[in-house]
This record gives sequence, C-alpha cells and structure tokens, in this order.
Amino acid sequence: TYTFTETFNYSDFPYGSTAITRTATVTDTAGNVATESITLTITKIDNQSPTISLSSTLTSVQIRTSEQTKTITYSVTATDNTGISSVSIPGATLGSQSGATYTFTETFNYDDYSYGNSTVTRTATVTDTAGNVATESITLTIIKIDNQSPIVGSFNSDLTSISLSASNPTQVTTYFVTATDNTGISS
Repeated sequence: TYTFTETFNYSDFPYGSTAITRTATVTDTAGNVATESITLTITKIDNQSPTISLSSTLTSVQIRTSEQTKTITYSVTATDNTGISSVSIPGATLGSQSGATYTFTETFNYDDYSYGNSTVTRTATVTDTAGNVATESITLTIIKIDNQSPIVGSFNSDLTSISLSASNPTQVTTYFVTATDNTGISS
C-alpha cells in the first residue's frame, strides 16, 4: 500500500462544484504499467456574509404642523466576495445604485406620529448570491411639533362702556373668547 496526499486550497477553485480526475499509475520492475482513475468533486461553498454599512442624512426628523412631511435619505454600502443579490430597507424606497452604494429614501408623515418624541428603527438587509445575509440598524428620533398658533374666533365683553365715579368706584365686566386650536387650548 502506497499513500499519497494532496492539499486542496479554497482559493484554487471557483464557487460551486468542480470535477477533477486523479490517475494512479503503477509500473512494476518488468516495465508493465497499470492505471486507475478516480473522479473527485470539489465543492467550494460561500459561507461568508456580505459587509454592510448604513447611514442616513438625519438621525432626528422634525415634522411640524407647517411642514407635514420630511424625506430623508439612507445610504447602504454593501460588498461581498461573490456578489450582492439584494439590498433592502423595509419602509424605504430604493432610489439608485452606484457601485457598492445603494441610496434609499423614506418620507415621514405628520399624521403618523403623536406629538413629542418617538423613535423608529430601520434595518438594512443585504443578501449575497449564496444566500448569506448581513444586517445593520439605525435608530431615528421623530419629533412631532405643533407650530400652528391658536385661532381667536371672537373676543368681546358684556359691557362696551365702563363709567367709574367716587360713588361707583368699581365695575365688573365679563369677557368672552372663542378660540380653537389643532391640539387644544391650555389657557
């Protein structure tokens, strides 16, 4: 029995399956030759996840009564050793791709949020051609601001003329205000 070894290197093969044939040749002392061949299947598997980087033009989004939508842009940079199959951010729309950079936009609407601060998390997902996945998340602060002034519908008094004298030094009048506001009147 004779033993031989061969080392197979990852970098020597393309992704997928490759058939190779190895032949053993045996020669005896009289010069007679015999050969036997075997076929090996080398399967190179991509199990390396893509790389991902996520950023946005803003991390704090202000939506106001006077500006009820705000659009922000996300930038995803994705690379992989075999190729990118898909890049996505749920809730955002892919606008363009240039090389390894994918640009998405998302519009935030005033009516979708309560007054004050709230947070949302957006997660970018990159899938390579072998099905490996990488994700990265970003948290945004959404600030809904009421910058609409109340409306005074009317302001009047039960008296239109007040006369004060030594014998009548005080007079009480009542004022009536009709006012409305989109969020409510505090005083």
